[in-house]
Amino acid sequence: MIKNLLLSLIYDILKILTQNKDFFEKSENQRKEICAGLNDIPKKVCEYLSEVSAETFFRDLDLCVEYVNSSEGQEPMLKNKLTTALGEFIAYEMPEIIEGGEHAYKGTFGAVLKDLIKNNSYQEITGSMESFMSSVRHIPAILIQSPYEIESKLKTEIREELQKEHPYSIPIFAVNKKTLGGFRLFVNGAIKDYSWLSKINQITSIK
Repeated sequence: MIKNLLLSLIYDILKILTQNKDFFEKSENQRKEICAGLNDIPKKVCEYLSEVSAETFFRDLDLCVEYVNSSEGQEPMLKNKLTTALGEFIAYEMPEIIEGGEHAYKGTFGAVLKDLIKNNSYQEITGSMESFMSSVRHIPAILIQSPYEIESKLKTEIREELQKEHPYSIPIFAVNKKTLGGFRLFVNGAIKDYSWLSKINQITSIK
């Protein structure tokens, strides 16, 4: 699922490079000007293109193609700056897009992102996001169980708190009606108790 998003991103990047054949010969500022007018790809990817050398880009591209064609994660992906840039989007921007169902991205990337949200469940998408992020960064598996569906605003607040301690993590929210006493949080399978989570439990139990 996220591999298709990666492929669409690569397609749009190659389209940009085709339209600007001397792209890597330009200065960083010139490349920034080209990228500033783009709304096809995430901001962090634009920053990556503004700074990356041609040699590093094509190395990253080769690794991405190998990753897409492989059924397993690859350790070299941890050093891939292109997937790191995409990871920034997936960890910090994409969750909000999933919750809201809308985004401003155009091009192939935007179309694939739209279809991904339309044709897959929340659990399927976040599961694929977590799988991808585990391939490109060392992140813990985080699961939040609650006896009812959590509203989007609260999910965002919980996610932001968790990402302070676990950057780039993809918390998975699941409803478990057998859960007693409010929220239960698991990090790599172990139950965790955070003071801020206790406060949320107290507030939600009043409602």
